[in-house]
Amino acid sequence: MIQVFDFLKFMAPELVEKERIPMLVPVKQDVLPGEESRRSRMQQLMWFLKGGNAFKVKAKIIFQTLEGLKSVHTTIWGVSETHVALKGGVTLPVHAIVEVQS
Repeated sequence: MIQVFDFLKFMAPELVEKERIPMLVPVKQDVLPGEESRRSRMQQLMWFLKGGNAFKVKAKIIFQTLEGLKSVHTTIWGVSETHVALKGGVTLPVHAIVEVQS
């Protein structure tokens, strides 16, 4: 049986501007199965948080909305257990984030 996460890996996310994120509706449930994948996601977020603050490293954040898979290329300014803060006061819920890449 294919899990939701496995299916998402094959879809091409739509690139969106970070200013459009507040208009998008994120999914309500966590997109990642199991604690290990969620722990890995948090480690990725923290790595890009440190890189963004120290060296202005931008991350490609792939996240799931009710409209489909989206991505944004931006600097991560803050990370909590529930949300990621981006430049300009924009936030994303952690549970909607599928992957973080460089």
